[in-house]
Amino acid sequence: MSFEHPMLDLCLNEKSNNKCEKAIVKRRRMTTIIGGKCTDGVVLIADRKVIRQDGPDTYRDKIFSPYHPIIIGSAGNNDLIDKFIQKAFTKAQEMHEKSIQGSFAPVSGSVFWSKTQDANRAINYIEYLNELEDVVRNINDAHKYGLDPNSLIDCLIGVWTQDRGSKLSYISPKGLQSDVEDYRVIGSGEPYSHVFLRSLLEPSEQLTMLEFAKIGYFVIKWLDRFEVDKGTGLGGGRPMMWFMSGSGESKNGRQLLEIIQNFECKTNRMLENWKIHGLDTLLKNQ
Repeated sequence: MSFEHPMLDLCLNEKSNNKCEKAIVKRRRMTTIIGGKCTDGVVLIADRKVIRQDGPDTYRDKIFSPYHPIIIGSAGNNDLIDKFIQKAFTKAQEMHEKSIQGSFAPVSGSVFWSKTQDANRAINYIEYLNELEDVVRNINDAHKYGLDPNSLIDCLIGVWTQDRGSKLSYISPKGLQSDVEDYRVIGSGEPYSHVFLRSLLEPSEQLTMLEFAKIGYFVIKWLDRFEVDKGTGLGGGRPMMWFMSGSGESKNGRQLLEIIQNFECKTNRMLENWKIHGLDTLLKNQ
Protein backbone atom coordinates (compact mmCIF):
# COMPACT_ATOMS: atom_id res chain seq x y z
CA MET A 1 0.00 0.00 0.00
CA SER A 2 1.34 3.41 -0.88
CA PHE A 3 0.68 6.45 1.19
CA GLU A 4 1.75 9.94 0.23
CA HIS A 5 1.07 13.02 2.31
CA PRO A 6 1.27 16.47 0.70
CA MET A 7 3.95 17.78 3.07
CA LEU A 8 6.03 14.61 2.72
CA ASP A 9 5.62 14.83 -1.02
CA LEU A 10 7.13 18.32 -0.96
CA CYS A 11 10.21 16.95 0.72
CA LEU A 12 10.39 13.90 -1.48
CA ASN A 13 10.43 15.64 -4.84
CA GLU A 14 19.58 19.34 44.70
CA LYS A 15 18.10 17.67 47.52
CA SER A 16 19.00 14.34 49.17
CA ASN A 17 16.27 11.75 49.61
CA ASN A 18 16.55 9.02 52.22
CA LYS A 19 13.93 7.04 50.33
CA CYS A 20 16.37 6.41 47.52
CA GLU A 21 18.09 3.07 47.51
CA LYS A 22 21.15 4.85 46.13
CA ALA A 23 21.96 8.24 44.72
CA ILE A 24 21.21 8.68 41.06
CA VAL A 25 23.05 11.41 39.21
CA LYS A 26 20.89 13.99 37.49
CA ARG A 27 20.83 13.52 33.75
CA ARG A 28 19.04 15.14 30.89
CA ARG A 29 15.77 13.63 29.76
CA MET A 30 16.23 11.76 26.52
CA THR A 31 14.46 9.62 23.96
CA THR A 32 11.68 10.05 21.43
CA ILE A 33 9.08 7.29 21.20
CA ILE A 34 6.06 7.73 18.95
CA GLY A 35 3.07 5.43 19.31
CA GLY A 36 0.12 5.18 16.96
CA LYS A 37 -3.19 3.35 17.16
CA CYS A 38 -4.00 2.40 13.59
CA THR A 39 -6.74 0.70 11.62
CA ASP A 40 -4.83 -2.60 11.54
CA GLY A 41 -2.96 -2.55 14.85
CA VAL A 42 -0.55 -0.46 16.90
CA VAL A 43 2.99 0.66 16.13
CA LEU A 44 5.84 2.13 18.20
CA ILE A 45 8.78 4.00 16.64
CA ALA A 46 11.81 5.02 18.72
CA ASP A 47 15.26 6.57 18.53
CA ARG A 48 18.29 4.79 20.03
CA LYS A 49 20.36 7.34 21.96
CA VAL A 50 21.28 6.71 25.61
CA ILE A 51 22.99 9.61 27.39
CA ARG A 52 25.50 8.45 29.99
CA GLN A 53 26.94 10.68 32.68
CA ASP A 54 30.02 8.52 33.24
CA GLY A 55 30.98 7.86 29.64
CA PRO A 56 30.19 8.42 25.98
CA ASP A 57 26.64 8.19 24.68
CA THR A 58 25.56 4.74 23.59
CA TYR A 59 22.77 3.45 21.33
CA ARG A 60 20.35 0.59 21.94
CA ASP A 61 16.86 -0.76 21.32
CA LYS A 62 14.22 1.14 23.31
CA ILE A 63 11.13 -0.96 22.64
CA PHE A 64 10.76 -4.35 24.32
CA SER A 65 8.22 -7.12 24.71
CA PRO A 66 8.01 -8.72 28.17
CA TYR A 67 5.02 -10.80 27.13
CA HIS A 68 3.85 -11.46 23.58
CA PRO A 69 1.64 -9.78 22.33
CA ILE A 70 2.56 -6.71 24.46
CA ILE A 71 5.14 -4.10 23.40
CA ILE A 72 6.47 -1.29 25.61
CA GLY A 73 8.59 1.83 25.18
CA SER A 74 9.68 4.05 28.09
CA ALA A 75 11.27 7.49 28.36
CA GLY A 76 13.11 9.27 31.17
CA ASN A 77 16.27 8.68 33.17
CA ASN A 78 18.18 5.65 31.89
CA ASP A 79 18.79 4.16 35.35
CA LEU A 80 15.09 4.31 36.13
CA ILE A 81 14.18 2.84 32.73
CA ASP A 82 16.44 -0.15 33.46
CA LYS A 83 14.59 -0.68 36.74
CA PHE A 84 11.26 -0.41 34.96
CA ILE A 85 12.22 -2.94 32.26
CA GLN A 86 13.28 -5.49 34.87
CA LYS A 87 10.03 -5.02 36.80
CA ALA A 88 7.91 -5.22 33.63
CA PHE A 89 9.47 -8.60 32.76
CA THR A 90 9.12 -9.85 36.35
CA LYS A 91 5.43 -8.89 36.58
CA ALA A 92 4.69 -10.58 33.25
CA GLN A 93 6.43 -13.76 34.36
CA GLU A 94 4.58 -13.74 37.68
CA MET A 95 1.19 -13.27 36.00
CA HIS A 96 2.08 -16.00 33.54
CA GLU A 97 2.97 -18.23 36.49
CA LYS A 98 6.38 -18.87 35.01
CA SER A 99 9.39 -17.78 37.01
CA ILE A 100 12.64 -17.05 35.17
CA GLN A 101 14.62 -15.58 38.01
CA GLY A 102 16.88 -12.64 37.18
CA SER A 103 16.14 -12.90 33.46
CA PHE A 104 14.81 -10.56 30.77
CA ALA A 105 13.39 -13.61 28.99
CA PRO A 106 9.98 -12.86 27.40
CA VAL A 107 6.99 -15.11 27.86
CA SER A 108 4.02 -15.47 25.54
CA GLY A 109 0.41 -16.49 25.61
CA SER A 110 -3.08 -15.07 25.28
CA VAL A 111 -4.02 -11.58 26.48
CA PHE A 112 -7.61 -10.74 27.40
CA TRP A 113 -9.11 -7.36 28.19
CA SER A 114 -11.85 -8.94 30.22
CA LYS A 115 -11.50 -11.55 32.93
CA THR A 116 -10.93 -15.04 31.60
CA GLN A 117 -11.34 -18.44 33.19
CA ASP A 118 -8.46 -19.78 31.12
CA ALA A 119 -5.49 -19.32 33.46
CA ASN A 120 -3.24 -21.41 31.23
CA ARG A 121 -0.88 -19.15 29.24
CA ALA A 122 -3.19 -16.14 29.53
CA ILE A 123 -3.12 -12.84 31.38
CA ASN A 124 -5.59 -10.01 31.88
CA TYR A 125 -4.37 -6.78 30.27
CA ILE A 126 -6.11 -4.46 32.76
CA GLU A 127 -4.48 -6.29 35.66
CA TYR A 128 -1.08 -6.04 33.99
CA LEU A 129 -1.59 -2.32 33.34
CA ASN A 130 -2.46 -1.85 37.02
CA GLU A 131 0.78 -3.60 37.94
CA LEU A 132 2.76 -1.35 35.60
CA GLU A 133 1.04 1.73 37.04
CA ASP A 134 2.33 0.73 40.48
CA VAL A 135 5.81 0.03 39.11
CA VAL A 136 6.10 3.44 37.42
CA ARG A 137 4.67 5.28 40.45
CA ASN A 138 6.92 3.48 42.95
CA ILE A 139 10.11 3.97 40.94
CA ASN A 140 9.43 7.65 40.38
CA ASP A 141 8.37 8.27 44.01
CA ALA A 142 11.56 6.65 45.28
CA HIS A 143 13.78 8.95 43.22
CA LYS A 144 11.79 12.13 42.60
CA TYR A 145 13.79 14.23 45.06
CA GLY A 146 17.11 13.24 43.50
CA LEU A 147 16.14 13.94 39.91
CA ASP A 148 14.87 16.74 37.76
CA PRO A 149 11.09 16.15 37.31
CA ASN A 150 11.67 15.81 33.55
CA SER A 151 13.78 12.70 34.21
CA LEU A 152 10.95 10.69 35.74
CA ILE A 153 9.77 7.81 33.57
CA ASP A 154 6.57 7.36 31.59
CA CYS A 155 5.70 4.74 29.00
CA LEU A 156 3.62 3.65 26.02
CA ILE A 157 2.15 0.13 25.84
CA GLY A 158 0.76 -1.52 22.73
CA VAL A 159 -1.17 -4.79 22.86
CA TRP A 160 -3.40 -7.14 20.93
CA THR A 161 -6.18 -8.65 23.05
CA GLN A 162 -8.29 -11.59 22.00
CA ASP A 163 -11.57 -9.97 23.04
CA ARG A 164 -10.99 -6.25 22.29
CA GLY A 165 -8.41 -6.21 19.50
CA SER A 166 -5.55 -3.70 19.45
CA LYS A 167 -5.04 -1.13 22.22
CA LEU A 168 -2.53 1.64 22.90
CA SER A 169 -2.09 2.88 26.47
CA TYR A 170 -0.04 5.56 28.21
CA ILE A 171 1.19 5.58 31.82
CA SER A 172 2.16 9.00 33.18
CA PRO A 173 5.04 9.70 35.61
CA LYS A 174 2.42 9.71 38.39
CA GLY A 175 1.46 6.16 37.49
CA LEU A 176 -1.87 6.99 35.88
CA GLN A 177 -3.02 5.00 32.87
CA SER A 178 -5.04 6.37 29.96
CA ASP A 179 -6.14 5.05 26.58
CA VAL A 180 -4.60 6.53 23.43
CA GLU A 181 -7.11 6.71 20.59
CA ASP A 182 -4.84 8.20 17.89
CA TYR A 183 -1.18 8.82 18.72
CA ARG A 184 1.13 9.92 21.53
CA VAL A 185 4.78 10.97 21.83
CA ILE A 186 6.93 10.62 24.95
CA GLY A 187 10.45 11.76 25.75
CA SER A 188 12.54 14.87 25.21
CA GLY A 189 11.66 14.99 21.51
CA GLU A 190 7.91 15.21 22.18
CA PRO A 191 7.41 18.98 21.69
CA TYR A 192 9.52 19.05 18.53
CA SER A 193 7.78 16.01 17.04
CA HIS A 194 4.46 17.84 17.08
CA VAL A 195 5.85 20.33 14.56
CA PHE A 196 5.19 17.63 11.96
CA LEU A 197 2.68 15.32 13.61
CA ARG A 198 0.06 17.99 14.26
CA SER A 199 0.28 19.22 10.69
CA LEU A 200 0.48 15.78 9.07
CA LEU A 201 -2.19 14.01 11.11
CA GLU A 202 -5.81 15.07 11.31
CA PRO A 203 -7.52 14.12 14.62
CA SER A 204 -10.08 11.96 12.82
CA GLU A 205 -7.67 10.50 10.27
CA GLN A 206 -7.38 6.72 10.29
CA LEU A 207 -4.05 5.36 9.09
CA THR A 208 -2.62 1.88 8.71
CA MET A 209 0.48 0.91 10.69
CA LEU A 210 2.59 1.30 7.56
CA GLU A 211 1.22 4.77 6.84
CA PHE A 212 1.72 5.97 10.41
CA ALA A 213 5.18 4.40 10.69
CA LYS A 214 6.32 6.26 7.58
CA ILE A 215 5.54 9.59 9.26
CA GLY A 216 7.03 8.57 12.62
CA TYR A 217 10.20 7.31 10.95
CA PHE A 218 10.62 10.63 9.13
CA VAL A 219 10.10 12.64 12.35
CA ILE A 220 12.79 10.75 14.29
CA LYS A 221 15.23 10.95 11.39
CA TRP A 222 14.56 14.71 11.19
CA LEU A 223 15.25 15.13 14.93
CA ASP A 224 18.52 13.23 14.54
CA ARG A 225 19.71 14.72 11.24
CA PHE A 226 19.34 18.36 12.30
CA GLU A 227 20.09 17.76 16.01
CA VAL A 228 16.80 19.40 16.92
CA ASP A 229 16.76 17.57 20.27
CA LYS A 230 20.06 16.62 21.92
CA GLY A 231 18.33 13.81 23.78
CA THR A 232 17.28 12.08 20.55
CA GLY A 233 19.73 10.33 18.26
CA LEU A 234 20.51 7.31 16.12
CA GLY A 235 24.32 7.17 16.12
CA GLY A 236 24.38 6.38 12.42
CA GLY A 237 21.71 3.71 12.84
CA ARG A 238 18.03 3.63 12.01
CA PRO A 239 14.90 4.22 14.09
CA MET A 240 13.48 1.16 15.79
CA MET A 241 9.95 0.13 14.79
CA TRP A 242 7.68 -2.51 16.23
CA PHE A 243 4.33 -3.45 14.66
CA MET A 244 1.64 -5.31 16.61
CA SER A 245 -1.10 -6.17 14.15
CA GLY A 246 -4.82 -6.54 14.75
CA SER A 247 -4.39 -10.30 14.45
CA GLY A 248 -1.65 -10.48 17.10
CA GLU A 249 1.23 -10.76 14.64
CA SER A 250 4.37 -9.04 15.94
CA LYS A 251 7.05 -7.65 13.62
CA ASN A 252 10.28 -5.83 14.39
CA GLY A 253 13.94 -5.77 13.37
CA ARG A 254 14.76 -8.11 10.51
CA GLN A 255 11.07 -8.87 9.96
CA LEU A 256 10.67 -5.24 8.86
CA LEU A 257 13.96 -5.00 6.99
CA GLU A 258 12.44 -4.37 3.56
CA ILE A 259 10.10 -1.69 4.93
CA ILE A 260 12.94 -0.03 6.87
CA GLN A 261 15.21 0.01 3.83
CA ASN A 262 12.45 1.62 1.79
CA PHE A 263 11.77 4.21 4.51
CA GLU A 264 15.48 4.90 4.89
CA CYS A 265 16.01 5.58 1.20
CA LYS A 266 13.00 7.87 0.87
CA THR A 267 13.57 9.65 4.18
CA ASN A 268 17.21 10.44 3.38
CA ARG A 269 16.09 12.01 0.10
CA MET A 270 13.36 13.98 1.86
CA LEU A 271 15.75 15.28 4.51
CA GLU A 272 18.34 16.29 1.94
CA ASN A 273 15.69 18.15 -0.05
CA TRP A 274 14.45 19.71 3.17
CA LYS A 275 17.95 20.94 3.96
CA ILE A 276 18.48 22.43 0.50
CA HIS A 277 15.01 23.48 -0.63
CA GLY A 278 12.75 23.20 2.43
CA LEU A 279 11.73 26.81 2.98
CA ASP A 280 11.63 27.70 -0.72
CA THR A 281 9.51 24.64 -1.44
CA LEU A 282 7.00 25.46 1.29
CA LEU A 283 6.75 29.09 0.12
CA LYS A 284 6.76 28.49 -3.62
CA ASN A 285 3.05 29.23 -3.97
CA GLN A 286 3.13 32.41 -1.89
